[in-house]
Amino acid sequence: MTSKNKKNLSKKTRRNLIIAFIAAVLLITVISVILYLRKKENDRSVRIAFCGISQELSEIIEKEIPEIDGIKINYSYLNKDDIDLGVVSEKFDLLFTWSGEISDTLGKFSEDIPGKFLQTVPTSLRNKKQYPIMLDHYEMAFYSPVSQNYQLDFPETWDDLTAYLKEASKHVFTPFICEGSNDRTLLSLLGTIIEARGGLESYQKFIDSLKESDKLEDILEVELGSVEEGKLTLKSVLEMLKQWADEGLVHPLWYIATRNDILYFMEDKQIAVLFDSLTEHRTIPYSIIKDYESMRVPADYSRNHGVISPAVVCLQLSNNLNNDDLIKPFTMEEVQGRLSMLSKLGPTQYRAESYDRQADDVRFWAASCKYGALPDISLAVYQRNSEGMKNFAAEIRAYYKSISR
Repeated sequence: MTSKNKKNLSKKTRRNLIIAFIAAVLLITVISVILYLRKKENDRSVRIAFCGISQELSEIIEKEIPEIDGIKINYSYLNKDDIDLGVVSEKFDLLFTWSGEISDTLGKFSEDIPGKFLQTVPTSLRNKKQYPIMLDHYEMAFYSPVSQNYQLDFPETWDDLTAYLKEASKHVFTPFICEGSNDRTLLSLLGTIIEARGGLESYQKFIDSLKESDKLEDILEVELGSVEEGKLTLKSVLEMLKQWADEGLVHPLWYIATRNDILYFMEDKQIAVLFDSLTEHRTIPYSIIKDYESMRVPADYSRNHGVISPAVVCLQLSNNLNNDDLIKPFTMEEVQGRLSMLSKLGPTQYRAESYDRQADDVRFWAASCKYGALPDISLAVYQRNSEGMKNFAAEIRAYYKSISR
């Protein structure tokens, strides 16, 4: 073959390669457009689920989900005790739930929240898998007349709290109490004490031990950390509360106290400190609760902490093209303000107006803690196992009763 023929063949080969390349690019483009249009058509239906959220709160959230032309939204309301997370992850595009075992499990497989959305909340609340919408909180409410009449400063550390209760015991019948008959409140108190004394690391160890076994005997003496007086364990916390009862710092039957018991003592001005959630705080008549100052639980600040502040979160369980547009309103100042006003919970957006100072404080406390808002034990461990929580709480009461004889 002559050099001229070789040259012509080389040109022809290059031309064929260019034509093949262009054809491949066109084919890929056509396929991509077809797939996009097909996905766009499929995504015209968005499936949104509410799980473990009250009907009232679900309706408050639902009102802020925008209508998009040509898009149909289907809502489902799931019973948290009966759901299969594998089915949920396949069936729905967006999920609204309380942060905890459900969101942590599904978050491993969900789509990332856009970074521009996360920039609207404090750094400590940012989680690329869960966008926080509203905050509850487990608080200590201090009866102001006790501190004012007897010149007592509100405690800032755990040691300060003990000293405060000892002084308050001179003036009220029960310096400290909680609704111990409520399983969630009972376990929240124990978890909050562990977090306050040992920090996030101890709290996470407690959660992990509960996930491994729901038997009290397996968990009672698990070392969760160390404190000044020795090992921090669930047993040491229960023994501390027994000592408080022996010294008159807590009602001796705190672990079975009912809401009516607490209201009775509050009306009689015989409680110095009440442990409760912000949600339950809202149910107490204003004439009674107005004299109580809500505070973050005093802690050992040599540790790294979060705050026990359950959060309503949103997860993207699919890559539906409309997800971002449906989540976006919850990042906006005015929407967050409305949510707080209607729910009476704390907002998460930086500048959103809060229902009141208590709701505003919750946002501040969560923002100021290195590890932000943490779920309570009920959500972290027993979110889909109410019966398990009931049984474990019963074991706690039986054990406490046995050591208090």
